[in-house]
Amino acid sequence: MSFKLSRRGFALSRPIKSIISAVLLFVIFEFTFYRLFSFYLLVVFSFLLFFGLFAWVEKKSIISRESLIKIILPLILLFSLDAFIFFEASSIFIHLVIILSSLCFYLFLSRMKIPLPKEYSVVVTYYWLDLISFLTAFLYFLLVQNLLFLKNFPIWFLMILITLGAYLIFYYVLWARSKEGRIVSLFSSLFALILLESFLMMSFWNIDPVPKSLLMVVLLYFYLGALDLKLRGELTGKKIIEYLLISIIATLIIVLTIRW
Repeated sequence: MSFKLSRRGFALSRPIKSIISAVLLFVIFEFTFYRLFSFYLLVVFSFLLFFGLFAWVEKKSIISRESLIKIILPLILLFSLDAFIFFEASSIFIHLVIILSSLCFYLFLSRMKIPLPKEYSVVVTYYWLDLISFLTAFLYFLLVQNLLFLKNFPIWFLMILITLGAYLIFYYVLWARSKEGRIVSLFSSLFALILLESFLMMSFWNIDPVPKSLLMVVLLYFYLGALDLKLRGELTGKKIIEYLLISIIATLIIVLTIRW
């Protein structure tokens, strides 16, 4: 049933609330794209709307450690999506990303509790959680690349953004997998350094920011996959080769389609 009876009448279920929230966010994203109001005003409103919707769906205050950690990834996604709408020239590409992002917000709000119970973490990880993580990483890395090549931001500032963003994204993914303690901060820091080195290396490539961002996402995919296998005690030569082959194929496709 989508509704349940309460003392106040009919209360909306979590899935219905999540659908309403995703639709409202989609409308705001479309308003932002068409500049129906001030772009920056809509960006601020989208953040306020998300905070309100999150508290509504979760039925609790966001001022708690778990809630604040839980919204790290969707907040980065929201910020990166607004920047993507601002920078991207292709309207078709923008609408596709808006639709996919709205779906990700729905999945985030409607799925099971985060951190994920350990018995579910493996199954769920390969579906909606990875989808949100990879989309967020791509849009965030693309934002930094655009700031470098379109706005000519100082490289030291962008290095800070890359390090901070990579750390937070990876920290969230490990935390959502029910990983606790020093291991989360340790591997998140290591991954942030790897992404920073990759960013500095690719900053000299005179190519479109999109393929460079995709290459960084491929690196995230391989590192996260290998680490996940290690933490679950399932790291074998066969499985690591599978991740490596997929990463190599994806890298070749991206590189071969680049307009140098």
